[in-house]
Amino acid sequence: MKSKITWCFALGLLLLTQFAFAQQKTVTGTVTDGNNMPLPGVNIVVQGTSVGTQTDFDGNYSVRAEQGQELIFSYVGFEEQQKTVGATSIINVEMTAGESLDEVIVVGFGEREEDKILQSVAVVGGDEIDDIPAQNPQDLLQGQASGVSITSASGVLGARSSIRIRGVNSLTGGAQPLFVVDGVALDDSAQTFTSGGGALNPLATINPESIASLTVLKDAAATAIYGSRGSNGVILITTKKGKVGQAPSVQFESFVQVSNATDLPTILSNQQYGQFYSDVLNISNGVNTFSPEVLRDNFGLDFTGPGFDWLGGVTRTGYTYTQNASVTGGGESSTYYLGFNYSDAEGFIIGNELETRNFRLNLTSDINDDLRVGGNAQVSFANNDRIGEENSTFAPITAAQLIRPNAVPRNEAGDFIPSGQTGQNVIGIEALNTFLVKTTRLLGNVYGEFDFFDDQFTFRSSLGLDKRFVENIFRSSEVFTPGGSAENAIGQVENINANNTLNWSNSFGNHNLGALVGLQYQKTNTRFLDAATTNFLTDALPNVGSGSEPSVTSSTTSESSLFGYFGQLNYDYDGKYLVEGSVRRDGSSRFGSENRFGTFYAVAAGWNISAESFMDGSIFNRLRLRGSYGTTGNDRIGDFTSQATFGSSDYNGNPGLTNTGPALPGLKWEETKTLDLGVKIGVLQDRFRLNVNYYKKNTDNLLINVPVPSATGFRSVTRNAGEIENSGFEFDLGVTAVQSDDFSWELNFNLSTLQNEVLALPGAGTDVQGRQFLQGTPAQRAIVGESANSFYLIRYVGVNPDTGDAEWLTRDGDVTSSPTPDDRVIVGDANPDFYGGFRTTFKYKNWDLNGLFNFSYGNDILIDGDRFTRNADFIGSFNLSTDVLNYWTEDNRNAFVPSPASATFSTYQRESTLQLYDGSFLRFKNVTLGYNFPKTFLDNVGFIKGLRIYGTATNLFTIKGDRLDGIDPEVTDSLNPLALGESFFVAPQSKSYIIGAKLTF
Repeated sequence: MKSKITWCFALGLLLLTQFAFAQQKTVTGTVTDGNNMPLPGVNIVVQGTSVGTQTDFDGNYSVRAEQGQELIFSYVGFEEQQKTVGATSIINVEMTAGESLDEVIVVGFGEREEDKILQSVAVVGGDEIDDIPAQNPQDLLQGQASGVSITSASGVLGARSSIRIRGVNSLTGGAQPLFVVDGVALDDSAQTFTSGGGALNPLATINPESIASLTVLKDAAATAIYGSRGSNGVILITTKKGKVGQAPSVQFESFVQVSNATDLPTILSNQQYGQFYSDVLNISNGVNTFSPEVLRDNFGLDFTGPGFDWLGGVTRTGYTYTQNASVTGGGESSTYYLGFNYSDAEGFIIGNELETRNFRLNLTSDINDDLRVGGNAQVSFANNDRIGEENSTFAPITAAQLIRPNAVPRNEAGDFIPSGQTGQNVIGIEALNTFLVKTTRLLGNVYGEFDFFDDQFTFRSSLGLDKRFVENIFRSSEVFTPGGSAENAIGQVENINANNTLNWSNSFGNHNLGALVGLQYQKTNTRFLDAATTNFLTDALPNVGSGSEPSVTSSTTSESSLFGYFGQLNYDYDGKYLVEGSVRRDGSSRFGSENRFGTFYAVAAGWNISAESFMDGSIFNRLRLRGSYGTTGNDRIGDFTSQATFGSSDYNGNPGLTNTGPALPGLKWEETKTLDLGVKIGVLQDRFRLNVNYYKKNTDNLLINVPVPSATGFRSVTRNAGEIENSGFEFDLGVTAVQSDDFSWELNFNLSTLQNEVLALPGAGTDVQGRQFLQGTPAQRAIVGESANSFYLIRYVGVNPDTGDAEWLTRDGDVTSSPTPDDRVIVGDANPDFYGGFRTTFKYKNWDLNGLFNFSYGNDILIDGDRFTRNADFIGSFNLSTDVLNYWTEDNRNAFVPSPASATFSTYQRESTLQLYDGSFLRFKNVTLGYNFPKTFLDNVGFIKGLRIYGTATNLFTIKGDRLDGIDPEVTDSLNPLALGESFFVAPQSKSYIIGAKLTF
């Protein structure tokens, strides 16, 4: 009986289903704009249901609906349209532009229509990032936003980048901007381990494929709401989310990348080395008895054979395999996005690998008309095999340049040879030693929003967490460290963000008012534990505890907190005249009780001229003037700098304490005052777009270290002493050159200028000319009246063609062969005169081609490694660049290297302008060719909604000065604001080729 009932019930359901489908049909059509151009991404929802879809690249859609149901068509910048399903199965829709074509942009703690934004912001999203198969978020931004300068710290996988927004505001307080991911302020500290390579990229755990847009906040009106954390600018990262009524969409992407070094130097072969060594010995000793054969037979130095190609031995073709998968959709009152990323990368340098896994979940839900809740969470894991050292003589690229070419990595038995007088056996080091960094990161937040009083008020509360756990595992083989050594360093950073805001908005006729008040609390806890041992029984024992002799045991704990309350008020009249003001009061635990709190404010005003009646019928669809002025603060000093600190110490074998820092209760906030003026123009419905900004930033009360008398027990203390100014222009130009049914061509260009000047440094050191300065590096210093990144060097003239001696200039301009440190003068600036990028995009039917260039002009760079590789006096100790073969003789008077018989042969590579280069360049950053399969083809497959295949090439070529042959101009080895543009054997960036496919179901 039960069986019969079950079958009858099933049959009934089947009949009902067939009846339902009999009433439904498939509705298709094309959605276009007013110019009959297809609109991709238009949302179509069957009213009152969760059934929905989006238009494809060609504006086509397909959805099942019953006759009489309503289809809702919505798209940002266009009026919503509603169509009734009738007898026909084809419904074509022409979307009508709304009163404003503005998209909604996330700014601070809220959203604004583009034409009502009074702040200086830059948004990178949509096609600008969708077509870039990036490895990290910085790749999406580089060259695409004015005022933003991004320089890679190294070509090593996992290395971080130097990011500057409108120059350097602080000399010692850090210059990196604040990153905010979906409302959560990131901990951007770059953990560095002495045994495991250079600084790690804190953004490496953010999956670029999950990013919907990046918004750069540049002026005080935009950043003041973030208080002290926004002093260097803010970059808002918004991840992808579903849409209400969106049918489930599954996307899978896979791409493969091969990479090689962009630039590698040319060094002496074994035979070139032997001949040059012999020539130097003959000339310097006034004899003619040395030859490669003599060096081999009498001194045991065999430079007659082929030798070993060390640069070829430490480099390889790198491979990266990346998979991205996501599910996106939404119901009547909820949305979801679930994303997964896996990447396995092998760098072009031996021993360098990076494996990452990312999981992201974004959810929103409207509980009722007034209450909304949501949250997002990301869990990421990264295993980064680092090269042993970066920016040093122990780095693989460096060691390969310096080790003598007659050295070999293995002996005749096939065992690795220990490092010795010939140089570092870096191939053996990378093969036998372990340099592994494991990172686990949890990033997310939850929020709730409640509307009340007829939706005039919105209360929002959110709680965010950024927790990062980093473990460094180092193990050195007994082949390179007698007895072997090991080190484990564990770091944990926990950053908690709590935000509560109350927003009010209302309109009275043409008067629109808005207000925001809020409270914010942030607490950061940092813990670090380090242990190291030596003297292992065998290399088979990897753990630190297996070593019999502890060499390092240390731990540190640090804590800081920030509390702020703020308010913002905005008003506009009919969208034409706009004013806005904000004020924020921040308290930081890093300052003493005297100056713990700082108050920062901003005011802004704008005029939308294009909204005036006298502009009706003009070619300008957008013409807006705006201006702002405001202040921001900076508290980026040590967590306990303002307090008297003590450290452990031993005296005569007994434990004790020693004073490590004085109490500095008078320390206060650095304060940056910013003036920003701008005009934005759109012509012929934005076929031509121009945005021009001028800014001037003045930072005073600089937190710097100044020298104090040794009688105090300290060499220097932190004080508020100094003032610095940045100013410049920013230009963003966009042109839709061609727009037709089958073909379109878009051009986007941005250019920024930068002028940096130190205005005051009271209490700092004084140079020989009586000017106050702050030392950054031996070659770079901040000098009053000059740039904060001035190169201060002896001027190198060259080799005298008559005498073969190297010559320099004294401070007074006289020629000399024996300069002194007092002959140093300002010779260059690490800051560019201007920089930027341009992007071009072609689309023809289903094909698209886009290319991105970035450039810099007028900046100087110091290649400090030249003092090793181009120093001919090091012959016999290190390998050298082929440049040293151009040495002075009677027959070669126009030479690079002085005569080996000259006394200056051993001094010509002293630090001077000989190592200073014009760092200007134009780089073809990336190019992508893609093809989107047409809907008619995919209809034959059935379940595939979209298929895209593409090929990408990055760093194809770089136009630069002839002197930079073999040198990558776009790297810097330090994030120190006072060490910009210096390179000490930095690994170059990679040139890569990518092929991939993206499927949508």
